[in-house]
Amino acid sequence: MNLEFETHPLFFYDPQEYHELAKAMLGWDFLDNTLRTPGYPAFIAVFYWLFGVNPPIIYAIQLILTVFSVYMTYRVTNLFFSAKISSLAALLLAIDPHYILFSFNLLSEALFVPVILIVIYYLILFFRTSKIKYLILVSVFMAISAYVRPVTLYLAPAMLPLFLMMGKGSISSKLK
Repeated sequence: MNLEFETHPLFFYDPQEYHELAKAMLGWDFLDNTLRTPGYPAFIAVFYWLFGVNPPIIYAIQLILTVFSVYMTYRVTNLFFSAKISSLAALLLAIDPHYILFSFNLLSEALFVPVILIVIYYLILFFRTSKIKYLILVSVFMAISAYVRPVTLYLAPAMLPLFLMMGKGSISSKLK
């Protein structure tokens, strides 16, 4: 089945592969594709299952995620800066041409960015309050983000020095 959007000039390589994987996942097939992590194609497949194979539905959902990312950018920056600076940071993300483009194409960044912003938000809350529930939420959302983009696997070791410097207690207790 060759739908009109599948022949669009912008619908090639990554978007096309995500689309094909999502369609295959509807039939519990993964096309033996080990290049892509399964999170984003599974996200698309859920909406294809609910609404039929219709990428504009995905674009609408991604637009909602984009607005949520702008909101989370405001929330994260507001933990450190004034409302005026936080609004500026959110505005800069809202008008970023690349980020707008991600919303209207099948690219994993549209799902990855809001998830990683949630990770950052809860990580900051953990460091401020030392409440274990925030660390659990960080772990859950880091795992979700690893299924969307494998770059997350490099974030955990990169955050180790941050864990050692921030918070209360000795370095040995923090390593535990």
